[in-house]
Amino acid sequence: MKIPEKLPDLFISGIEELSIDASSIIYMLKIGIFGYAAAEITFFACPCILEEVGWPGLPVNIVPEPQEIMTNDETVLYVSRQKNIPLMSEDLEILAEADKKSIPYFNTLMILNYLLLRGRVTRKEYPEYYERLKEISRYSREVLDYGEKIRILVEHTFYQKWTPTPKPNE
Repeated sequence: MKIPEKLPDLFISGIEELSIDASSIIYMLKIGIFGYAAAEITFFACPCILEEVGWPGLPVNIVPEPQEIMTNDETVLYVSRQKNIPLMSEDLEILAEADKKSIPYFNTLMILNYLLLRGRVTRKEYPEYYERLKEISRYSREVLDYGEKIRILVEHTFYQKWTPTPKPNE
């Protein structure tokens, strides 16, 4: 995995819409950031994804099921292609397929970092959400390290942008 030198372009321009899978919804619900994410991002999924989650009333826009028979995982890619939007998943196979098709993608760790950048999650709150995520996820050390590099870039970008530059002593 390549060490990031800058934030993903969509972090800067804004992640407006995502096709989302059940595992990402569940992760965000379990760690307590789904509401923050839904306030920033419009989510889309086929009904089968919401049935898999089993939590009624979530702010996820429904996309009709495709005519052809697909697995729930395949519908995440389908929605992404249909709406021409990035996707969110925790599944390595889905992410690898998205990468092959040049579809931008994110996982919950990246969205946690995005919420830090957007100010929905504070620097003080971040470690608690991060630890909860580590407890429930199966992220590799490589993914966690990449997420940490993005967090550092987020903090540098955010605080460089918003913190006044000290004046030199005269």
